[in-house]
Amino acid sequence: MKTKKKTQYAVGIDWSYFSKPLIKSIMDDLTNLEEHIYQRSKMISQDDEEEDDTLDPIIERVCQRLIDRSIAGQRKYGKKMTRQDIDFLGWLNHLQEELLDAAVYVERLKDEHAASMNT
Repeated sequence: MKTKKKTQYAVGIDWSYFSKPLIKSIMDDLTNLEEHIYQRSKMISQDDEEEDDTLDPIIERVCQRLIDRSIAGQRKYGKKMTRQDIDFLGWLNHLQEELLDAAVYVERLKDEHAASMNT
């Protein structure tokens, strides 16, 4: 039976900026996320012909980026996404702003692609 690979998160982060309770909370969140992803990957791999309980490397990279963004956000704003100071409409506004930024990025990349096709 294969054992679960332990992942080291946020290499290079200067943890001295964080309080001990915040570090514990972050590490607990990371452990819970890792366990959730591991269990989901095991469920999916049961359908495969050969069992492989390692995570997809793309999924690992995305998870690492989420973790890094969470740490950076907590460091910058001192808050978690579980914060209660933003109401439902406030969260919708944040989401809308992020999606509008994404639409601008897509349009820019489409222009760049079109320009490269014409050269």
